Amino acid sequence: MQKWSDIVLILILLPISLFSKISVSNYRQEGTKVRQIRGLRKSSEIKRPSLPKTHQTKNFTFHYTLTGPDSISKVDKDDNSIPDYIDSAATAAEYSYDLLLDSLGYSPPPLQNQRVDVYLYNLEYPTWGYPTQNEKVKTTSREYDYYSSMNIENDFQGEYGLGKYEAVKITIAHEFYHIVQLGYNYFESGELPGQKYGDTYFLEWSSTWFEDVAYPQVNHYDYQLFNEFFNSAQEPLWTYRYRYSLSTFLKYLSNDFGINLITKIWESIKKGNQAFYALKEVLLEETGKRLAWHWNKFFRVAYYSGDNYVPEKSICPDAKYFKELRIDSTSYQVFEGKQTIQSRTSPYSTNSFTISFDKSQYLGVDREKNYGDSLLTGYIIESEEQSDLESEFNLNRYSTLGKVSQQNKLIIFATNKTMENVEYSFVVSERPRPFVDSKISNLYPNPIDPSLKNHIAVEIKTDSRNNNLTLALFNILGQKVKGHKYILPQKSHGTRVYQFPISRSLASGVYIIRCQTGRDVDTRKITILK
Repeated sequence: MQKWSDIVLILILLPISLFSKISVSNYRQEGTKVRQIRGLRKSSEIKRPSLPKTHQTKNFTFHYTLTGPDSISKVDKDDNSIPDYIDSAATAAEYSYDLLLDSLGYSPPPLQNQRVDVYLYNLEYPTWGYPTQNEKVKTTSREYDYYSSMNIENDFQGEYGLGKYEAVKITIAHEFYHIVQLGYNYFESGELPGQKYGDTYFLEWSSTWFEDVAYPQVNHYDYQLFNEFFNSAQEPLWTYRYRYSLSTFLKYLSNDFGINLITKIWESIKKGNQAFYALKEVLLEETGKRLAWHWNKFFRVAYYSGDNYVPEKSICPDAKYFKELRIDSTSYQVFEGKQTIQSRTSPYSTNSFTISFDKSQYLGVDREKNYGDSLLTGYIIESEEQSDLESEFNLNRYSTLGKVSQQNKLIIFATNKTMENVEYSFVVSERPRPFVDSKISNLYPNPIDPSLKNHIAVEIKTDSRNNNLTLALFNILGQKVKGHKYILPQKSHGTRVYQFPISRSLASGVYIIRCQTGRDVDTRKITILK
């Protein structure tokens, strides 16, 4: 799929080397030096055909013709009626306008003659559409505000993988969001390591995400550019070739924290932040978690796409149409009690590893050295016998991962939280049988109705080496719901029953109760049933 930036950005390949060189530390303060409007076609560069007909709606003027190669899609009405194709485009445009401005709270774009001009004519295949920079706005205080217009393919005829009306709807939604973005004065060049084309990647994340917000029933996930991230996911999050596929990152964020989170990121951009810093700022303020945490968590959710799709774990129901996330780093097919993992990761990128097993064993991770605050690591234990276990571990100390069995897989994701390249090494190794030497012996009632009973009885066998025990409840997504710590009597051993309180507000569903004694962990499923 090719949209406006695919063609337009050819124009900026040479000038990139001419941009002012600004260090990352000074970028936010000196960002105006690289606010160059270069990613758009100017009206003087566009040779539009003669489009004699117009159709006006409340906020748009559509320009088209019924004759020649630029004629809109097959017309069955007389020349004085509004063709179905124009009517469909107009409906999509007004719907997108209302959704973005009225429902999501975006500022309206600068308008020339009170309407956005939309030109429908024969664009060079496989271009769907692009915006055009027209005259500079003189009535606003912002330096880089321009009036802009939309150029849309006149006749989607199946080669785009969709019906013509589906294609024109999502294209209008996508390109109108670009028109709105142009009023937010974004950066079109930048100094992030390896960055190309400034914030343009985020513009495409947003517009592709909005296609799905506006028209969720149009599932267009089979084109190559959408799959770039899933095919090779080890590069920084601002990598330009991920620009369409990482609309799924915004999908993950908006699903968990609300659709208005994306609006707030754009408001931060409007205040003068580069998109990357806007993401960092808003995520910390709105979610309490840093961008690197969400980036690592996203990998653990994106893993359940394509052939690995699991409804309760995936980004969204459409994830079954995505490509399966490719694990780009080393796969260790036979685990022989110990495996050293060594790698190097670039800024804000994530390396992934898989280890397979041929017997049941317990796993732990030993650090090779202290990595401070440079790395964030998470993992999935994929199991056919029970629900997958998904969590994080800390490379700055010994960490317990859990039990694996034959044909299980361990998938590790290591995220670089810094602006520097990081080399790292750690050891995954087999551990002795945990102190909880018969797992969780029993828990009851199971299922449990929290409106009738406010605690779970957990029967656990311990030995004399245990000093304390922690029980925690997790939902099926691996999110911790509640935890409780127990101090054990001296020389405690044998089977004991521990009362674990639960809230009446818990939703029905499958949960995981985890028992941790010292460094060792055991888990068991429990069903909440109201």
